[in-house]
Amino acid sequence: MVSHHPNYQELLDVCAKYVQQEQGDTNYEVASTWVKLYWDDATRVAGGVRILEETWNRAFYSRGIFNIQKVIKAIERCRNSLNLFRLRQVETFGSVDEEPTRELWTSFFEALKPKERNVRPYVATSKALHLLAPSFFVPFDTAIAKNYGCNIDQPRGFIQFQHYMAELACHVLDTFVAKHGGDHEMARVMICGSLYMERTGSHYMKTLAKLLDEYNWIRRLDKTVTNQVRKSNAKSKLSIPLLALETARRHFTNQPFSGQSLYRSMVEDHGYIKPGSFLPADWTVNQISGYEFDQAGNRWHKRYRIFFKREDGMLEIYNPSVHSGWARVNDRCQRID
Repeated sequence: MVSHHPNYQELLDVCAKYVQQEQGDTNYEVASTWVKLYWDDATRVAGGVRILEETWNRAFYSRGIFNIQKVIKAIERCRNSLNLFRLRQVETFGSVDEEPTRELWTSFFEALKPKERNVRPYVATSKALHLLAPSFFVPFDTAIAKNYGCNIDQPRGFIQFQHYMAELACHVLDTFVAKHGGDHEMARVMICGSLYMERTGSHYMKTLAKLLDEYNWIRRLDKTVTNQVRKSNAKSKLSIPLLALETARRHFTNQPFSGQSLYRSMVEDHGYIKPGSFLPADWTVNQISGYEFDQAGNRWHKRYRIFFKREDGMLEIYNPSVHSGWARVNDRCQRID
């Protein structure tokens, strides 16, 4: 259930903050314009998806992009559904759309997996579906999904999120109609066109689904920063390495990774990380702690140990556990100078 329903003026105010912060969101405009211009060419449309993912989702794909041939095939296979959804508006999402949405998700979820990496492209899939049906689907990331209570198994969470976005969109349009008259179509044209460009300074009209994405992104950042400030004195600094360990388990299980890529993935998963809470520059990762063996006794794959240096100069050491979690090695922190 949506906890707060902004009116159309509140939505535009938040979008203005987004445009100022993102400096116009030029990368998105390039990708969306490219897809619209070459919609009948699956190869070029897949190129537009790559443009968006390598900018909007660069942390996830920092160590390798997806197989673009798989994306081309997914676009061709789902062409009919995508054509229909490109004509639809976000507020019209209903139960009849759940099954075709699930089919789309399954196709692109598989296609968008990075080559030679066993990670799950949840966020990448939502962004791609938005780009391919920009007036119908609203993208999300882990933190946004959590804000709406949709951080559950996918695509069930994504479908639930779209229902919430339809509810939100209807409310925004209703607030305009209540004040100015007309209908939803007129309200959408005004809100997403002249009112949006005047209020934000943007040179581009955008869809209502994109405006809701901008609203969710700023709301996500504001909520995360507020929570960090509220908890900074009461919450142990051990929470940051524990978040990092969870991120490492999700994105880098049994794979080498750098401290920088781990930090980027943390921000993608959990939002704002207060720089002083933990020193990412001092993280040392990838020291091999041993090898795992299969039942026949054959050496299977490397196990990577993670070191964390806290602000107070103490070192914490973690090994991967047999259950794909992380187990702390040293009972007491070790100081390093």
